[in-house]
Amino acid sequence: SSGINAEYGGWVWSPHGATVTTSPSVFDKLANVMVKIMTGKKSIPWKLSFVVTLWMGVCKVIIGRRPKLLSLQNCLPNLPLPSLKDTMKRYLLTVRPFVDDAEYERIMSLAEDFKGGMGRRLQRYLWVKSWWSSNYVSDWWEQYVYLRGRSSLMINSNYYCLDALSFTPTNVRSARMANFITALMKFKTDIDTETL
Repeated sequence: SSGINAEYGGWVWSPHGATVTTSPSVFDKLANVMVKIMTGKKSIPWKLSFVVTLWMGVCKVIIGRRPKLLSLQNCLPNLPLPSLKDTMKRYLLTVRPFVDDAEYERIMSLAEDFKGGMGRRLQRYLWVKSWWSSNYVSDWWEQYVYLRGRSSLMINSNYYCLDALSFTPTNVRSARMANFITALMKFKTDIDTETL
């Protein structure tokens, strides 16, 4: 990564299609030039504010002509921590279609008990972790959910990696697996060296 943390995250909250508050001709041209340099596209279908255009320019100067895969990772805003109330509301909306009325009443009672007791304590843990981590979920997810599961990862988590082509280059299974492993290792090398 670049080692410099350009933490401007205002572009996330810029309303879609917002107009430029100052001279549109100058900043639209600058934004289009920046987008062309960064993405290779000729122009953008929306107008960017001066602050977003300035932020893009600073990132481009810091990163250079050929950015690495994760070089702008530090420019992304941290994952926001939802409130416990919002989390419980979403949970109840999620389970409602799968249970009958009696079971839903029991789940609502358990959710209220959780929100008043253990939930507040766990929410404080997440709040503390969100201050020193850009994503308070990913390392726990990787360690406790993804890697500690004893079921087969290939068919239960990475089903998109299976050999499901619309054509069959060969019917020799070992050749197909060798091709798959070679492509997978090349992809992993590109990610590790940040040349993807």
